[in-house]
Amino acid sequence: MKRFYILLLINFCCIATFSQTYTTASNVEILEGHTWYDGKILEVKGDKYKIHYSQYNNDLWDIWIGKDRLRLAQPKSKTLVNTKPVSGIGTLFSGSTGTGGSAYLMIYPSGHVVQGCPTGGLEKFSYSAYCGSGKSSCGTFVRTGNSINISWSTGGNWIGTIKANGEIEMNSTLYGKVEHVPNKLSASYEFSLNSNGVSAAETTKFNDDGTYTVSHISGYDHNDGKNSAEWQNESKGRYVINGFAITMINNAGKSTSHTIYSLGPEKNPDYLGWDGNFLSKSSK
Repeated sequence: MKRFYILLLINFCCIATFSQTYTTASNVEILEGHTWYDGKILEVKGDKYKIHYSQYNNDLWDIWIGKDRLRLAQPKSKTLVNTKPVSGIGTLFSGSTGTGGSAYLMIYPSGHVVQGCPTGGLEKFSYSAYCGSGKSSCGTFVRTGNSINISWSTGGNWIGTIKANGEIEMNSTLYGKVEHVPNKLSASYEFSLNSNGVSAAETTKFNDDGTYTVSHISGYDHNDGKNSAEWQNESKGRYVINGFAITMINNAGKSTSHTIYSLGPEKNPDYLGWDGNFLSKSSK
């Protein structure tokens, strides 16, 4: 009998939720992904509702939605958080750490931030999908004058300064805004690594007709004083650059996408940003 009453109560709650009626000017919460945002009803047409997000002082984000994404405004806690929907494409800032590595901040106009460089193109990166599980590299920021204060989702704050030229100084690192590269390149770029006795070098030659050639060579150190090249291969195909994304399609039809950028407006920059790494222009 107790189970029957529990099921009855659950069914009643569900029916009450979906039978709820909303009228113009009703204060509501709007479901976006897995998060509820404050808003109000502007217009009602049948089972469709035109809503306004309270966080915005314009009508840019006013949209029509169904009742399944609405609920009456809930009591608020006293914790102040940034609950604006993530908007726009993030602006990527690159800096250099004290050990010579690269550091990145992706800043969104809605007040959200990601530490790191997304792969596969900035335009395709989803903040909500990536940060939905509460990653420590995700957070929000508040700008006051030239000061920027970042609050990370798992705790901790970074405080920095925004320079007159737009660069961000934070934790002894200076971050500068990355630039687009041209739609066509005409240069070769190298990337190499050596880890645990394995060395690898890769050279990618981009042609201004939209084709490329990748040469890869790898070797293993047998501790005999020699580093023999044991694996070599070469692949060719075509590439397409669109914004901060490059798609490479080899001659077998396999396609991969990467985030591509530079630190300046040069046609063929000396260093080509590539998924959080930097490739050096080859003199060959």
